[in-house]
Amino acid sequence: MDAAVIDDDDHVVNLGSVHDNAPAEPPAPRSPASAGPPPEPRPKMPPPDNSRAYRAMSQPPEPSQDAYGQNAGSGAGTIGGQTFGAPPNHSEAVHVTDPQGISAAISRLAPSSQQNGAAGFMVAAALLGPDERVLVAVQGWAHGMPAVAVLTTMRAVVVCERQWKPVVESFPLRPSLAVFGRHLDGRASMTFQDTDRALTLDQIADVALAVELAEATRAQSTRNSF
Repeated sequence: MDAAVIDDDDHVVNLGSVHDNAPAEPPAPRSPASAGPPPEPRPKMPPPDNSRAYRAMSQPPEPSQDAYGQNAGSGAGTIGGQTFGAPPNHSEAVHVTDPQGISAAISRLAPSSQQNGAAGFMVAAALLGPDERVLVAVQGWAHGMPAVAVLTTMRAVVVCERQWKPVVESFPLRPSLAVFGRHLDGRASMTFQDTDRALTLDQIADVALAVELAEATRAQSTRNSF
């Protein structure tokens, strides 16, 4: 449609074509018959299963292997089909070699004596010669330190558990060796003396073994009484 405006001088000004920009009416809604079936509801998704991830996190990772087939951090490897560096299998029986019989002598002590004298007995065992045989052993205290005395077929070995450098005294079985001892209130003490050397063990809990050690020492050296 053309539009015109008359100005103040009665002149007609042609404004050109003017289109109707009125908004169109919205489409009529469709009837239910023409709308089609309603969409099916979407199925609900189950919650995520984190049990598998939890199990994977709770299990230790499998050890990786290096170029030599060695498990990282295990110390065990395989070269040419032979396994080396594997830790010992503690389920198998372990054969203990005790030719001097110190293990049998220690087993006669009270559990507390075995525990208190573990380090001293280890040092004494390392000092034994191949021809020595342990007869009896006791545990006590000397110089304020845990100490052990081990009587063998050749000597009496006394070890005081001084830290980093144990005190070791060896008394050969000879007539100059004297053993003095006493016991009171379930505790025994004994002194080994050879010429100008003397060492005393006290607070010995295994009194019967202390008496046995003293008597066995005298039987091979002197005739002093306990």
